[in-house]
Amino acid sequence: MIKTKKFVPVRDILAYVESTGIVYSVPYSNEKGYVDNICIPTESNPTALFWQSGEVVVAHNVIATNYPRLLFAKIVHDVFGYIDDGEVLIGDNLFLGELCVFGDSGYGYVWDHTKCKYLPFPHLGKVIIGDNVTIHNCVTIDRGALCDTVIGDGTKIGSHVHIGHNAQIGKNCLIVTKATIGGSAKIGDNVFVGRGADVGNCIVEDGAIIGKMSNVLDKTYVDKDEVWAGNPAVFLRMRRKSDDL
Repeated sequence: MIKTKKFVPVRDILAYVESTGIVYSVPYSNEKGYVDNICIPTESNPTALFWQSGEVVVAHNVIATNYPRLLFAKIVHDVFGYIDDGEVLIGDNLFLGELCVFGDSGYGYVWDHTKCKYLPFPHLGKVIIGDNVTIHNCVTIDRGALCDTVIGDGTKIGSHVHIGHNAQIGKNCLIVTKATIGGSAKIGDNVFVGRGADVGNCIVEDGAIIGKMSNVLDKTYVDKDEVWAGNPAVFLRMRRKSDDL
C-alpha cells in the first residue's frame, strides 16, 4: 500500500511554485484542448494541471512552466516524500507462481537541469489484476505512474515476463515466457505475444498476434487480428483460424 496519502489544495501548490520563482497562470478556455500536461489530485479540484509554457489549455488552476514533468516530480517528492510501496488489487481465482514482484515503482526518471541529475518520477498508480488470471514464476509488474497498470480477466502470463508502468492488457491474452510489455502499452483482448517479444509503448488491438522475439517499436499501431513479426516488427498477414489451434 502507498504509505502516505493526502490531498494538496491548489492554493498550496501555487504558493510552493511561487516561492521557487516559477511563473504560473490560469489560461483562457478554447476548443484546442491541452498539450503535454501532468495531473495531481487536489482537495478543491479533481486535478491541477502542469503544462508546457506557451501551449493553450482548457483548465483552471493551471501552472505554466517550461519543465512540467520536473516541477510535478519535485512537488510530489516534497509533499508526499518518497513513495516506495504500491497498491495491488487482485481479483478472484489468481494462479500465482513463485518469486513474482507486483507494485514496484516503474522505470521513470526526469532530468533535473538545476542539479544535473535524474530525479525519480512519482508512481502514484496501482496494479489491478482481474479474475481468473494465471501468472507464472518470476513475473514483475510495475505500478502505474499517473494511471494504473491493468491485467484483464482470464489473461495468462508466462515466466520471466516484465510488464511496465501504465500498461493496459485486455482480457484472455496470452503473454508467453520472457516477453516484455513496455510502459504505457495498450493491448486489447485475445492478443497473443510470443516468447521473448518486446512490445513498446504502442497500441495492439484485439486478436492481434506478435511473433516470438519480435520488437514492436514505440508508437506502432497494430490493428485488429493482424500478425506482426521481426525486428523491427512489421505487418505480415491477417490472423487465420489455424493460428488458434
